[in-house]
Amino acid sequence: MLEIDTRDIDYFLEEKKKIYPQLNDIFNALCWRMYRSKETYYNDKLDVYIIKSDGSNSNIFVSLVIKYDKIKNVKKIICIMIENKTTGKREISKIKK
Repeated sequence: MLEIDTRDIDYFLEEKKKIYPQLNDIFNALCWRMYRSKETYYNDKLDVYIIKSDGSNSNIFVSLVIKYDKIKNVKKIICIMIENKTTGKREISKIKK
């Protein structure tokens, strides 16, 4: 069974949910896509996957950077980026390796 590890971004995520109420729904949708192996992009130089929200129903875009451990079958979210569509401001969590 696939496991999704969010420990590295939990604090950042909880803080930003207070600012962006729709973040929880977007994050849950992205996690569902991760379970379905619907990552958007693979960066072979960094050996990470990137999955992005389309932002169609909100005022933010959300991107997750994922490290996949095939042996343990764990997708670890090592970074989250939130972009405000109105202001263009980006907020990025610290990258955990």
